[in-house]
Amino acid sequence: MIFRVRPADGSRAAAERADEASCRLLERINGHRRIVLSSTVVDSRYTLRVCVVSHRTHHDRIAAALKIITAEARAPAL
Repeated sequence: MIFRVRPADGSRAAAERADEASCRLLERINGHRRIVLSSTVVDSRYTLRVCVVSHRTHHDRIAAALKIITAEARAPAL
């Protein structure tokens, strides 16, 4: 799964602000130290990604990760 902060409009400045916000979002998510997301660049945009490596990962762990991601994505930007 990949995701990023959507820019406010189609301008380059908005895309740069969205990339910076995506970077800060990744830092906040990883700051919980319960999950670790990584990042990449897709179509010149900073993008966050979730990669579940172990086939033994249980549903409760995925649910907890989604809860952290959702909470941080909804939190006001600092």
